[in-house]
Amino acid sequence: MFADELLVFDIENWFAVTKPLIWLMLKTFFGKINLMFRSFVAKSTIGFFTAAKLGLVLALLQVGCNDSGGGGYKTAAEAKGGAKTAAKGKDDHGHDHDHDHGHSEPGPHKGTLIEIGEDEFHAELVVDHDAHAVRIYLLGADAKTASTTTDTSLKISFEKVGDAELKAAPQAGEAEGKTSCFEVLDDKLVHDLLDLGYAHGKFTVNLGGKAYTASIDAHF
Repeated sequence: MFADELLVFDIENWFAVTKPLIWLMLKTFFGKINLMFRSFVAKSTIGFFTAAKLGLVLALLQVGCNDSGGGGYKTAAEAKGGAKTAAKGKDDHGHDHDHDHGHSEPGPHKGTLIEIGEDEFHAELVVDHDAHAVRIYLLGADAKTASTTTDTSLKISFEKVGDAELKAAPQAGEAEGKTSCFEVLDDKLVHDLLDLGYAHGKFTVNLGGKAYTASIDAHF
């Protein structure tokens, strides 16, 4: 019995002596665990925000590269080449353009100018709503002075609306048997062209002893 009491006494004494040491060890252990956890969280947070910032910077750089490659700065030669390409492309109506448009100004009769030959002559297309008429005026190289022909009619092959035959309509002061104007009175043709919003077609005319085929590209 005395031995049992002595054993209990020793255990109690050992526990009393070692309790502060055990508590200190546990406190130190959990303190280190807490410090490691805080460090991990801090590093993870910094890494997250760093990655987010890096991703944003890369995205902005990508946008900048795309802009500079697509619609950014162009040299004068590139801009000129782009304009020519656009002129030779297709318009809003799907019509192929394989020629440059050098006449943006209206003609002397407020119509659309048409190149004949290598600017040797010009024609002017007028669609007159009030008079229900379609006219072709023949002009010189300056696109202002009238040029005459001995042709008595002029046939235009219009896209979408079909063919139209214009008759000679000599102007005041022109020599007999010559004309600088052709005209057709056709209310349906006028309305068809105006409703369409454009006129594409071809015609042939004799000027200066030579036959020319001209292309019409007019927008109303």
